[in-house]
Formats: sequence, structure tokens, C-alpha cells
Amino acid sequence: MLFLSACQVAQQRVLVRTAAGPGAGEVELSIDNDGPGATPDQLEWLIQPFTTTHHALFGLGVALARRVLALHGGRVAVANLPAGGYCIRLIFPAAPSS
Repeated sequence: MLFLSACQVAQQRVLVRTAAGPGAGEVELSIDNDGPGATPDQLEWLIQPFTTTHHALFGLGVALARRVLALHGGRVAVANLPAGGYCIRLIFPAAPSS
């Protein structure tokens, strides 16, 4: 749902990246788009269920990702990009040591 949403608001580009996360052993998956971005208010409520900037969508993508990641010790961050558009970052926790 997150990738579909990014494609719908993008003007020309959607970039999906993986990288080492900010914490030790974490993994980050980012979905960037070059769409119009979001207002500061939209960034605040975008992570809540049933809120969307698109017509005819449910507004569950970021909220579901946030809930699932929280259950596993991860987190979600949403931010505007300096060049326009916005980024959704999914930060997965490190695997427990065996």
C-alpha cells in the first residue's frame, strides 16, 4: 500500500532504498517520491488510521506499517524531502542474537 501510494502522488520518480538503520543492527527501507510533499499538519496526521491526502483510498498504509513495526520493536518516520516530495522510512529492529 505504501508503494502504491507513493506512485500515485509521484510526478516522475519513486525511489525505494534499503540501508543500515540509524541504530546498531537496524535496517531501513525508504520510499521516496517527487510529488508535492505534505504540509506540516499532514505530516502529523498522516501516520493515523483513515487519514489520506488521496481521494478514494482508505488511509491505512502508514498506520498499518507503523502498528506492525511497533509490535516488533521498529518504527516509521514520514518527512518531506528537500527537493520536493516526501519519504516514508520503515526502520526494522535488529534480529535478536541467538
